[in-house]
Amino acid sequence: MKTIKLYTREEVIEFFDRSRKIIETHPIGITNEELFSLFLDRKSKEVPFDITPEYILEIVSKHTGISVGLMKSKSRKAEIVSARKRYFWIAYRKTGISSPKIGAVIGQGSSNTLITIGKIQKRLELDKKRGTKITEKFRQDVDIIVEKIETLTKQKLISR
Repeated sequence: MKTIKLYTREEVIEFFDRSRKIIETHPIGITNEELFSLFLDRKSKEVPFDITPEYILEIVSKHTGISVGLMKSKSRKAEIVSARKRYFWIAYRKTGISSPKIGAVIGQGSSNTLITIGKIQKRLELDKKRGTKITEKFRQDVDIIVEKIETLTKQKLISR
């Protein structure tokens, strides 16, 4: 026979407060089981793993083969600029961190970050409207990188 535990009002409020904090810091999502296990584990008050722009930069660097140092450089070589764009877009979409902080990680100003993100967004929207596939490689790379980030994040959550 299954027993049902009743939670007090305070426990439920605590659960929702902790859930909100966890969800805000985990933009790629967290499963109900992970969330509930955090609630049951009263000792765990901190978010188990945080996806930072630095972490995203590291994954983009590994995926593209462009070193973090080169991505932080002032180089305008196409492959380096392309890697930076992938970093900007993923960090913008997955962290909820402001553009000045995203740009600061690689030594770029907030206006450069905003302009780059704006150009990417316009290009993606234009491609979608016209039905063209100019940004297909970019989309595929971003999807692969995001999948790697999610997989590594889940592995880190499980190993804790």
